[in-house]
Amino acid sequence: MFEKGTRARAVLGSFVFFLVAPGVVAGVVPFALVGWTFQATLLGLPGERVVGMVAVGVGLACLVDCFARFALEERGTPGPVEQTEVPVVSGLYRW
Repeated sequence: MFEKGTRARAVLGSFVFFLVAPGVVAGVVPFALVGWTFQATLLGLPGERVVGMVAVGVGLACLVDCFARFALEERGTPGPVEQTEVPVVSGLYRW
């Protein structure tokens, strides 16, 4: 259905790897540890939770950009199943 080296295969592979790797580390593991219960903030400051949500949002945007670069520019995935032929050296990977 999806031939090796096609953009559709790269996008699908990146999406699946995105759900598996970061999804497990940032979703399943925290849920298994604490069950997503909200505790009091560490220092008790009113804006701590907002700062945390902004930090998570920025990190998620960076992660999505990096995964998209693999699929759209080099037609591969960040996972070992469908590696790119040349390294991705644009965007955040440039730094």
